[in-house]
Amino acid sequence: MSTGADSVKPGRLRRIITWPVRHWRWAVAGFVCLAALYALVDQVLMKRLATQLDRLRAAGRPATFAELGVGMLPPTENAAPLYRAAGKNTEAVLSGSREEDLRERLANATTCPRHWRDDDRDYALLTEEEKQAIAGEMQAMDPELVRVLDARTMPGCEFGNYASLSGAAASPAAVLPDLAVVRSLARNLAYKAVWEAEQGNTEEALKWVAANLRLANDLTGDPLLVTGLVRVAVASIAIDSLERILHERELPETVPGELYTELDALRDRKKLAHFLDGERCFSAAYTANPQTAGNLFTRVFYYAPGAAGLNEVTSILADAVEEEDYAKRRELLTPLEKYGANAVPQQGASGPNPLLQKKGAGLLQKKAAGPFSGGFTAPWNMMVKITAPALVRATEAFERQAAQAELARLALAINAFRRDTGTYPEALEQLAPRYLPELPRDPYSGDAFIYTKDESGFLLYSVGPNGTDDDGVALTGPGGVRGDILWCGGLKPEP
Repeated sequence: MSTGADSVKPGRLRRIITWPVRHWRWAVAGFVCLAALYALVDQVLMKRLATQLDRLRAAGRPATFAELGVGMLPPTENAAPLYRAAGKNTEAVLSGSREEDLRERLANATTCPRHWRDDDRDYALLTEEEKQAIAGEMQAMDPELVRVLDARTMPGCEFGNYASLSGAAASPAAVLPDLAVVRSLARNLAYKAVWEAEQGNTEEALKWVAANLRLANDLTGDPLLVTGLVRVAVASIAIDSLERILHERELPETVPGELYTELDALRDRKKLAHFLDGERCFSAAYTANPQTAGNLFTRVFYYAPGAAGLNEVTSILADAVEEEDYAKRRELLTPLEKYGANAVPQQGASGPNPLLQKKGAGLLQKKAAGPFSGGFTAPWNMMVKITAPALVRATEAFERQAAQAELARLALAINAFRRDTGTYPEALEQLAPRYLPELPRDPYSGDAFIYTKDESGFLLYSVGPNGTDDDGVALTGPGGVRGDILWCGGLKPEP
């Protein structure tokens, strides 16, 4: 026998379920009110975002791809198809080849001993038979690598169309396959340069280094963070090959002028900030377009506030990267403290991250936790918490590239001095103004690069990300923060 309560419950449940049907006018009114509220919040957030972008424009930072100067290049002016074809065809030529380990052996055999690691890599010289095998591969690659030389005549390079946010080309993922091909192409260009030097063709080798540097500089046509990081990688590969070529050879009387031109372009801080500006422009444009930003719900509670937060972080980083003055660069980064330790990595493998420190009193001395420092993170802050560390790590990579480019320019000047005088300079000051208009400064310290010489050659280095002179020990450790960024100009054993 059922109780009165048991007989009532099914009726209550039925009335609750059927309430919207029986009172459909109220249900429709409630839905309209919710939709209006969402639309209102969306408009408020987008208006705030637009206001923030206006402030950035007033401060001199671009807010759209059009303002950044990015557009779809006509095919006749775009170097991207040439690089794409050269990279893919070179991979096809080398597919199935068993000589890749020999190309690595070639690189190892030309490595300055100061860069050697106790990692069981084979640094032994190549046999004549191995050299013949590599020569065959280099000959097979030559017709494809010539495309890279042709690309130097093109005024620009764009793998994707970021000026128009429509279609598959609007996504940063659209360029990832091309960027992978570019990195592979850069490695083969470096092998080519080192191989020509080993054959005694130093001037020809420097031409290929310049072509590789041009490849890196051409990547500014796709102003996104991932492209910027690939540019850093390509530039590092090219500069590494230049160091291998010069550390035991005389600089030729005729050095390709484009080598100096491309190194100057590589150290242009505005071009480094260009990638951060592009990432922010893409984020803002993506947010403003409901079709690309998912749906209204995600745009209101994730994309719009997240883009506003990223605008703030990215604009600070872009200003700092662009700043030539060391102390000013550090000062500009101070506001990033509010994003907390989890959003901005302030501790490296060997100590504080100097990129986020001012001289004397660093950010780590301040204990106040920011809104993204751990625990619960509101959905609209999650985008910043996830992305801010990547932005900072990219900024650190850009800083290393700036140091490497300056070291390469100094090394060329040192070698030119030795070619003309028969000896290395006693001090870097002897290079200016004949070989360099002025001496560059170490971006990690604001002071001069460290230089020493002896009977075996010279050693030139930056103090590196930890800001400490580690006596010329090459950069090592997780995250690459322990040690110095060095240029080896001789065969002196590693200390």
